[in-house]
Amino acid sequence: TGLRPRRTQGAGLDSALPYLLLAPSVLVVLAVLIYPLIEGLRASTKFYRYGKPVRDVFLDNYWALWSDPQFLNSLAVTTAFVAAAVTIEAILGLALALFCSREFRGIRFFRTMLIIPMVITPVVVAIVFRLIYASDAGMLTAISEAFGGEAVEILGDPLKAFIGLV
Repeated sequence: TGLRPRRTQGAGLDSALPYLLLAPSVLVVLAVLIYPLIEGLRASTKFYRYGKPVRDVFLDNYWALWSDPQFLNSLAVTTAFVAAAVTIEAILGLALALFCSREFRGIRFFRTMLIIPMVITPVVVAIVFRLIYASDAGMLTAISEAFGGEAVEILGDPLKAFIGLV
């Protein structure tokens, strides 16, 4: 009759191919993220001496952590820092995005100036900010002294350092 039989060989491969292609990535994620997380949680329930587990302490390490005032202070400072920094960055980012969405003379230069910090490494940024905030020869101190002020002590005071970092 001239009808050729339908090809059934490899029909299952078509439906399984996306999963086969994703499998290496999933295995890498499991190996790099999930295994260390589980191993870290397991290790946190043990007492170590000289790098060797001595005994199981179960949740005692966590109770000690949550009752430590220094940890709770660090947690509060970190939470405040994240809340302030994310809020300011979101507002400034939205404002700059709205500003850059308009076309005007010099917008290409302005957009380029906004992109440059993304390609500078964080170490260089840290050094630059250290030079800006340095109380003896920093840029803020130089500007303050040029207008008759005194040295700006940002990194010497915890509150000022927090605001400066945000």
